[in-house]
Amino acid sequence: MTTILGTQYLTTEQFRSLEANGLDLTDWSDAQLDELLAAASRMVDSYVNDTFTLTKYSDERLVWYMNSHRVYPVNRPILFAIELRLYFTAMSVAIFEAGSLFHHPREDYIALTSFALQPQISIIPALIGTGLRQIVAGATYIAGYGTPVAAMSDGAPPVAVTLQEAVVQVSTSTIGSETWDVSDASPFAVDDLIHIGTEDALVEDVDDAAVPNTITVLRCGNNTAHAIGTAISIYQTSVPSDVATAVWLTAAHLIGQQGLRAEGMTGLRQAVIGSYSISIGGDASSAGMPFVPDAAKAILQKYRKIRVQGV
Repeated sequence: MTTILGTQYLTTEQFRSLEANGLDLTDWSDAQLDELLAAASRMVDSYVNDTFTLTKYSDERLVWYMNSHRVYPVNRPILFAIELRLYFTAMSVAIFEAGSLFHHPREDYIALTSFALQPQISIIPALIGTGLRQIVAGATYIAGYGTPVAAMSDGAPPVAVTLQEAVVQVSTSTIGSETWDVSDASPFAVDDLIHIGTEDALVEDVDDAAVPNTITVLRCGNNTAHAIGTAISIYQTSVPSDVATAVWLTAAHLIGQQGLRAEGMTGLRQAVIGSYSISIGGDASSAGMPFVPDAAKAILQKYRKIRVQGV
């Protein structure tokens, strides 16, 4: 698993804009708040046993169902399916890239849509004849919560990065990696998920040594044509508004705990900040260990991932 974008779910500017809700942030610098919000974000992750960050998961082992041609990845929501491997035998592996895959935006599965150029598929009827209905698969994909943000050049003033050549639509049987000329390649990094027109693509390489301002991308099956001058966006982690509220409550709780310790009031059990009532438990907090407050837990309950370990 490789995290590729974002570690802080609420920006310092957003947090300060909520100061009217009962927090005095006069003595807090932006750098201190950045650390606080990063810590609160990780505490939220820990509570839900998951991450909201845009993350690339590599060769995650799953069951591929031969009747539906689907796998159901563990991590959701899925934003981009990169590769699916079917392990028929130790020596026979079929590899399908983005152009042959479809991910459902609501039901969060990845399905094969094309079996072109994969001779190993011919053994499926024989496998079914033996009674086998499931095959081990390895899925590589990007999951998490994100929205496209315009890629901006490093110039002064910064300007939107655009495509510098016409890009054509290609069929799923011929799709693969392509190298595009762009106005400025500096905003991009390997494994960035980008958005152009109505298409998402994955950045596989930046700046060919011989040709500057180029990016190599992996396109998916719903690719479209793009004209010169089309703006390019990069996905950034962007959590749902209720999760942002939970991060705010957790960060406010951390500030409150620090204030209570400074005032020698560690025995306090409840505090009211704006319209929220925060319970201050006597277990973790009394031991000096921060935790997610009850109001934030109530918000995050629907996002919790329960991990079941076999005996």
